[in-house]
Amino acid sequence: MKKTFAFLFIPLLLTVIVFPACSKKKVKPSEDSIMTKETLSVIESIMASYQEKDTETLRKNLSSELLDATTKELFFDKATLSFNPKWVKIHGAAIAVNMSWHGAWTVKGRELKDRGLCVFYLEGNPLRLIKIEGDIPFNVPKIQ
Repeated sequence: MKKTFAFLFIPLLLTVIVFPACSKKKVKPSEDSIMTKETLSVIESIMASYQEKDTETLRKNLSSELLDATTKELFFDKATLSFNPKWVKIHGAAIAVNMSWHGAWTVKGRELKDRGLCVFYLEGNPLRLIKIEGDIPFNVPKIQ
């Protein structure tokens, strides 16, 4: 009986002592990690404001060229976008985000779907989306 108790107690004791000691280490996030989180937050904000047709938030987060092109595409009744970032490259103040995306739009009662791959380029302080290469997620698919 004593051996069984010791057999069960020792692993429990080690768990109680070892795991809290490991969890107290706080790792300071790197500058690149902080920049990546900020970049993805800006992209999420752009996606949400596009879906809500919030031109004021789009104006804060897009270059004037992209703003004009994007606001011309706000004729949908409803839009749902999802982004899946693949990688983020940081070159000084310039950031490139490669991602896949899926979208569904409702236009005059008709549902349209599309998907693609693109690279978002962001710069500045605060960050702004200045260029999109590849399949542009803010273009409503054409009705065929």
